[in-house]
Amino acid sequence: MSVSKRKAARKPMRGIQREFFGSSDRAERKIQSALVELDKVASDMERRWGVDRLRELVSPELRERFDETLDRLNAAVGLSDVGGVEKHAAAMGRGWLALEKAAKAAGARELDGKHWEAALPDGRVLCVTETRENAYKVSQDRPGCVVLSVPEIAALFAIWDGKGLVEEALAVFPGAEIVEVRERGELNDDIPF
Repeated sequence: MSVSKRKAARKPMRGIQREFFGSSDRAERKIQSALVELDKVASDMERRWGVDRLRELVSPELRERFDETLDRLNAAVGLSDVGGVEKHAAAMGRGWLALEKAAKAAGARELDGKHWEAALPDGRVLCVTETRENAYKVSQDRPGCVVLSVPEIAALFAIWDGKGLVEEALAVFPGAEIVEVRERGELNDDIPF
């Protein structure tokens, strides 16, 4: 009597095995390619509309559909599901276009990059924008500059001049101009006039 051994059913790969041996290089390249193409669309939209701004300009229903598609894409990436990644990345690309169309229909405009510039004492350039969203666009257009929005400057001013000294000085000396700010020295500093 002979006894034959049955092969045990192969278990799905999990953990580190799956990470190293779970998918082929070709599959990984296809996933990466789909994500690269999606990233081109997303980067363009964020450059023109601001990071996370576009989805805030549309209806809650469209925003929810966009977020659900992103969740599906992330799940497919986590599973290394080539077909799922390709499908949901393409849907995300269409989703970005739908967000843009809806935002424009609602009267929203792309960021314009308007800003004011001033030289800093150390040679860098300060760019000031009206909104934080425009600060992002200017930081992309003017790398190497210090870019701040008016609300950020207001927050810094509140910290720096918490006692109202600048406001008080400008009230006492109407038309005065702030030309230099120094660390607080001794109380008997020379007065420059």
